[in-house]
Amino acid sequence: MYTEAQVVALVHQQRTINYVQVASATLWVYEWLILIPDEVSLVWDSNWSFMSYLYMWTRYSAIADIVLGLRSSLQVMSPRDCHISDSVNSFLILIGIYTSELVLLWRTFAIWGNNKYVKNGLGGLWLLMIPFDLYFVSSFVSSAVYGPQLLPGLPGCNLVHASPIDIGAFISLLVIESIIVALTIIKGVQNARLMYHGRLMPILIRDGILFFVCLLGKMQLLHSYY
Repeated sequence: MYTEAQVVALVHQQRTINYVQVASATLWVYEWLILIPDEVSLVWDSNWSFMSYLYMWTRYSAIADIVLGLRSSLQVMSPRDCHISDSVNSFLILIGIYTSELVLLWRTFAIWGNNKYVKNGLGGLWLLMIPFDLYFVSSFVSSAVYGPQLLPGLPGCNLVHASPIDIGAFISLLVIESIIVALTIIKGVQNARLMYHGRLMPILIRDGILFFVCLLGKMQLLHSYY
């Protein structure tokens, strides 16, 4: 049995997770709306290639993640439904991460002029990560135990126990993202003139470092959660 203080703390934690889910969905919709004009002019009206389809998949497959996340946060669900919904969402997120990383790999290949060592090294590392991350996520999903909500009618899911092994997936992502950021910065230093007179390279470095910082923050949140 939980004490009253423990129940209050756990409910507060669940509500915080729910608020973060809603805030994330709101930011995604906002970004989607403001980028529609650029997407139409740069993607829809261009000659479609493999990268065009990869971009569209990366951009719109996130809708399923958001819908499942909001459902788990805003609806009153049984422990069984919570386990099914979160399990499906975990694998969808993993697929989304890998397709997003593929876009970043292609960007890095372009920056390095399709250097064969960069392509083979990063491509091989990307393929190597897949079985390990599938193991991490599968182990997390199979270890997750959900219980009834602490208060009747409280929306969201009550995750009673889960192995923190899924943090391994974020560590592997952090490794390959560290290499991508380092390669981008190195190429930026080698082409210092573009840093001062161009617009693309500073944006690539800025966004790469920002994503890297977000990954570190995500890992810290996972560590605190477990």
